[in-house]
Amino acid sequence: MMTRILALSLALLLPAAAQTLRVGTNGQDPGSLDPHRASATQDKGTAAWMFDGLLRFPPGSADPAAIEPDLAESFTRSADGLSLTFRLREGLRFHDGSAVTADAIAWSLRRAADPARSSFAADYRAMAEITVIDARSLTVRMREPVPGLLGLFANYHGGMIVAESGAGTGAFRMENASPGRVRLVANPGYFRGPPALAGIDVRFINSDQTRELAFTAGELDLISGRREQRWVERMRAQPNTVVDVFGPGEFRTRPGEAFSIRKAPVPAPLSATIMP
Repeated sequence: MMTRILALSLALLLPAAAQTLRVGTNGQDPGSLDPHRASATQDKGTAAWMFDGLLRFPPGSADPAAIEPDLAESFTRSADGLSLTFRLREGLRFHDGSAVTADAIAWSLRRAADPARSSFAADYRAMAEITVIDARSLTVRMREPVPGLLGLFANYHGGMIVAESGAGTGAFRMENASPGRVRLVANPGYFRGPPALAGIDVRFINSDQTRELAFTAGELDLISGRREQRWVERMRAQPNTVVDVFGPGEFRTRPGEAFSIRKAPVPAPLSATIMP
């Protein structure tokens, strides 16, 4: 996995709820924002704002040992380690208004395991059976022990839950997509509470220099940067800018990224809210 560099400006959080985060990511146009299909890092990052898993890596963590319930309120593992039983939170809704049921979860997991519909089907080749117990409970049975089993049901790749309509459950939903741009708006019904941001405006800008100039001019709040030490050092020298560099990671531990953050004049715990 390659390392990415992003830059986040917090200076415009005046109140945060009224703000739209302006993101500049690499690439010319959005590819697939279907989380079971998205392969480009920038597409996966955008999709991650719109979809959740049964489980999740807590914000700021890439530790598989820290995986916790997300759409599921709880889960249990069988004595032989081959089965996981999930209990869904009550009242969950997809962005299209439909209920998140055990049947809907089962459909999404079967889709993730289908090579015709998922780029990550090979990760689920050991999945033998899905049994829906009731509207909020289901059991997934594996054919054999799977290292990192919980990661298959976390908020990454095939673990993202997709409705048959294509809708997600995340903190943000699609408003529109056009060449070079994707606009997301806050999901007021998000089960963890309304997001702190009104929306996210993602611009696909293939030129590193153009993205950097837009960031330093205050036109963008978050950018993909260069995987170069000189770039990191130069950005760290910018006023009110912090660069955090994360090394590459194995897919179940969420590939690491580097972030450059322009500090707000007052503390604002934004990253835990907007970064899934």
